[in-house]
Amino acid sequence: PSSNNALQVGFRFSGQFTFSFFANDLDVAIASDNQWHSWTVSYNAATNSRRIYRDAVLIAQDVAPADYQGSGNFFLGSAIPGVYPYYNGSLDEFSIWNYSLSPSEISAIQNTELCGVESGLIAYYNFDYGTAGGNNTGINTLPDLASFGGTNTGTLNNFTLNGATSNWVAGQVYNPGTAVITVYQDSDGDGYGNPSASQSATCTPPPGH
Repeated sequence: PSSNNALQVGFRFSGQFTFSFFANDLDVAIASDNQWHSWTVSYNAATNSRRIYRDAVLIAQDVAPADYQGSGNFFLGSAIPGVYPYYNGSLDEFSIWNYSLSPSEISAIQNTELCGVESGLIAYYNFDYGTAGGNNTGINTLPDLASFGGTNTGTLNNFTLNGATSNWVAGQVYNPGTAVITVYQDSDGDGYGNPSASQSATCTPPPGH
């Protein structure tokens, strides 16, 4: 990759967490404790402000000296599969937004499972598939649950999918989503909602809507 064309977020062997554009990096020293943590990075393209949050607490920030210019596919677990080592850990609840989340928004969602309909959410993966540590052969896709994106289904590569490692695992326990949506009742059974028969619901539409 060339400078500012490769977005990398994650852990370095040097004991740092990085938010990197390639040769244009924001790094912060961290201590590993083998516990679940919520990691968030934000980038404001208008100001080049970069921030790293751990458990909704700001731990590093800077103003990038150049714009991020990359595009293309993204990978979870390795910066470049087959080139760099794979991540040795567990993942749960991964999301991408089309704007820079505020500190209060980051705090509000860090322990909450999203509904998929939140404004600005363009990709969302909750990893709630398979049986933790069981025989999950064939369960090798990771659906994108974002209602306004939803086209970025992931594929699990080089997973054993059977046993305690290289498999679906038991994740964190999250609070249920709280996004309020407007739903329309299909009062005449034609498969379409009736705008005059609307109501609010949290996350999941009730039957018949």
